[in-house]
Parts: sequence; structure tokens; C-alpha cells
Amino acid sequence: MRQQEIERWIKAFDEAMARGEQPYIELDQLLDMMDHLYVQEDEERLYTLLDLGLAYYPAEPELILYEVKRLIDNRRYDKAEERLRAVDKEEVDELFYWGMWILYYCRKRQFDRLYALLNKMDGDEELQFPLIGHALSILYEMDEVQEARPLVQYGLERYPDSPELGFEQVIAYAIDGRQKEAIPLCEALINKDPYNMDYWCTLGKLYTEAGDYGKALEAFDTARDCGLPDLETELQRAHCLFMCKNYERAIEIYERLRVDDTLRTLIDPILTECYMRSERQEDGYNVLSGFLADSAEEVEQRCATLPPSEQFDFYLHAGIFLQTRGETERAIDYYHHALRLDIDNARTHLHLALAYLEQCDIESYRKHLQEVPEEMREAQLQAPDAPYADISRMVSDEHMIPAAILARASLNDPANNN
Repeated sequence: MRQQEIERWIKAFDEAMARGEQPYIELDQLLDMMDHLYVQEDEERLYTLLDLGLAYYPAEPELILYEVKRLIDNRRYDKAEERLRAVDKEEVDELFYWGMWILYYCRKRQFDRLYALLNKMDGDEELQFPLIGHALSILYEMDEVQEARPLVQYGLERYPDSPELGFEQVIAYAIDGRQKEAIPLCEALINKDPYNMDYWCTLGKLYTEAGDYGKALEAFDTARDCGLPDLETELQRAHCLFMCKNYERAIEIYERLRVDDTLRTLIDPILTECYMRSERQEDGYNVLSGFLADSAEEVEQRCATLPPSEQFDFYLHAGIFLQTRGETERAIDYYHHALRLDIDNARTHLHLALAYLEQCDIESYRKHLQEVPEEMREAQLQAPDAPYADISRMVSDEHMIPAAILARASLNDPANNN
């Protein structure tokens, strides 16, 4: 009920500002609104309220602490320290006050002063423990993983039974690529709290990174029984289904998640691969046709966020799709994109060879066909329903080029002496 009231105050404030008014707000109400926006990380409206508050209550210590945060965010560290020292910690919430010092030391990378401050709080769990967590969150936000790791150990030395710090240790190991050490720690946390969705999601991610997709899938499925996983977890769950060759279930998740352009950019290449591997080529090509409507530069930008293996799958199938539509030149570009990601991939060399054959570029055809194992060539010749079977059947055991193709090549290049 209180939360809804604060949200109504904020809405009324927004409406007043939109009308060009500067409303007067009682201090207690103002601080409640700012605390709410601080938790929501809505800094734009927080600082708008701060300016209003400082105009009415310039000496209010809690407002000064919010001003300190803005000064730190703007890297005005000297001014921030000056203002912070002017605040009497007895007049404000102690956690909020020391939290600003923690923020200041972390942002300035003064880690010796950070530990000196925390050491002074030994024996005061209600103050020290949450400030350790606060410092860790700041360090992760700063991508200071190297500095976060010893702080986790520092905390565990003082609070060895803390599940929060135990979980931070799991995360630290995972970031370091030490999944084998992180997995048993995460499983120990689950034994103590078996319905914690975050633990199960993290265990699934750890098994995914370790390449054990079956166990990862079990963990993700259990996480769904404990709550509603986030988007990242659902994407990883679909990826595990893909890696376990359960393409139909993966398709169900991917189709449900591709609700906007950003997600379609992320999902469509791997969704196409799912359709291809489940022998639903038409559905796969339907996905690709929308994706390839953009320019080559836009497609490349949209694919840049994908892992290399999934980029490779996309470019290969995009090339196949374009070649079936008669866009051979564009298909060749996509095959070359795929080869840059996996230069030795025989399947890509085969499709590229056939594309060059279709263009009567005999030299390039022979160059790429040499990279294809004999058994793969034979399989292509004996698969009448395979893509471009009509072209591939032209290739004899001796790799002779049919007369029709040679004639077209001669027309394209009068100097051709084949």
C-alpha cells in the first residue's frame, strides 16, 4: 500500500513538471520518493528530485548524500569527498552514509582504504556484512573481477556460513573459468536451499559452460519448477536442447521468445539451424528470408553479437538459402563469411565449389572442391533430393566439367583454355 502511494506521488510530480510547475514537497515525502527511485535505479528522475530538494532543503544531510553520489558518478571526486566529510553520520542512516564512502573508495580504486574501513567494523555484523555485499556489487558493476575475488574471501573468513557470500564465490569461480570448482559449491548451496531458482539457473549455466548439456538441461528444468526464469536462462535452456539434439523443444522456446527485432536478431540464426536439423527446411528458409531482407552490412552487424559457432551456422545456411533462390553471387559472399569462421569446414567448401560451378568459375570451383573429402563428394552425388543435386551430379569421379558448363565459361572468359 505504501509503495503504491509513493508511486502516485512520483506520477503527480512528473505531471507537475510536464506542466512547467515546480511543486513544493514535504521533506519526508521527498525522501521517500527519492529512496524509491534510488532502489529502482531511476537516476534521471532521482536527480531531478534532488535538484528540487536542494532548492528547498540545502542543508538536509540525506540530500547531501544523494548529491555525493551524483558527484561520484560525474567523477568529481574532490568535491564529493568535501561534501561527504561535511555530513554528520549521526544524523543519517548509518548504512547509507558508509555506503557512500564504499562507493567513493571503489570508484577511486583506493582499495587499501576500503579494507581499512571494513576492518574497523569487525564485530558489527549488521553493518559490516551488508557493506561487503555493497562493495562487491560496485566492483562487479565496474568489471573489477580481480578486486572482487579477494573481497569474497575476506567476507567468507568472517561469515563462512553465509549463503550470499558462498554464492558470490560461485560467481567468482565461474568468471575465472573454474567451472569444475564452482559446480560442487553451487550444489552445496542447493542442498541447503533446494527451491532457490537463482541457484538452479546458475548451476545450469555452469554445466553449459562445462559442456555437459544434459545436466545443464536438468538444472534449467528444475529452475522452472521453482519460479519464472529470466530471458537469458530461457535462451540457455533452448541452447542446451539444441545441443542435446532436441530440436523441436528448442524451436518451441525460440519461437516464443522472438517477440521483437532485437531478440529475433539473436534467435533467428540458431532457430534456422534448428529447423534445418529437424528437416523443416521450408520453415527455416521462411525465418531466413525475413532476416536477409536487410543489407549485407546490417546483417553482419546483427550477427556480430552471436557466438562464432552460431555465426558460422547462420552464414552457411544463409548461403544455401540464397543459392536456392538463384542469388548465387550473394550466396558466395555468405559462404566466405562462414569460411572466415571455420576455414577447414568441408561442407562450406562443397557448397562454395558448387556455387562457383554454377557461375562457371572453374578455377575457384576446383580450388574449393579439393578441400572436400572424397566420401562427402560421393554422398552429394548420390543424394538426388539434396540441395543443388542437379549441379552436383555434373561432377564425375574424375572431376570432369560438362561441356555445357565449359561453353558458358568460355563465353564469360574468351581466354579460357579449358
